[in-house]
Amino acid sequence: MKKAGIKVKVVNVAESKFSDTVSSGNYQVLPMAWQATSAMTFVVSAPQLYTSDGSSNFSYVGNKKIDELVKKAGNLSDYDEQTKAVNAAEKEAFKLYGTIPVSNPASYLGAKKGLANYGPSGFAGNLPQDIGWQK
Repeated sequence: MKKAGIKVKVVNVAESKFSDTVSSGNYQVLPMAWQATSAMTFVVSAPQLYTSDGSSNFSYVGNKKIDELVKKAGNLSDYDEQTKAVNAAEKEAFKLYGTIPVSNPASYLGAKKGLANYGPSGFAGNLPQDIGWQK
């Protein structure tokens, strides 16, 4: 960071103060990890992460447009329409730079030969109804 001209001051806080630190917003950068079991988990998690008053919006940024896009996505029942709506909402949220995805690390899994539709899936997920044995 120094080579890039960015001054960093690391402040170690006791584990017992983690909740107080997060809920107070007393930080400039807070690395956290969010995990989803399905691409459509966004419909449920987006209100928490990206809306102005979201319970897990620890960046404390948001706006009316994002709030409306997230609400729209949650009210749709068609998968393709939900996908378009959640992508639009997330695109707007990322413009505020409150939450920035930094990685999708590799994942490894061992399973018996013949197991279908199960394993590492990146940002997607494995739906239980799609998992089974090859014939």
